[in-house]
Amino acid sequence: MLSEHVAEPPYNYEHFTRQVLWVDGAKTIDGYGIPAGEPAPDFELPDTDGNLIRLSDQRGRPVVLHFGSYS
Repeated sequence: MLSEHVAEPPYNYEHFTRQVLWVDGAKTIDGYGIPAGEPAPDFELPDTDGNLIRLSDQRGRPVVLHFGSYS
């Protein structure tokens, strides 16, 4: 028997108002944040298996961070 599909709550599109997008764009133009070529601050995130991965442990290796939603 197939498990019953549980609907996820709808994505919060209201967060991405024009004002938020304009402010983000202006900050990008003004060079806000970490300059290109500078090392990123250290942080840790869970991998797909739930294990914590620290950025500093990956030093010298290519790292791809994918932040997004498929909904």
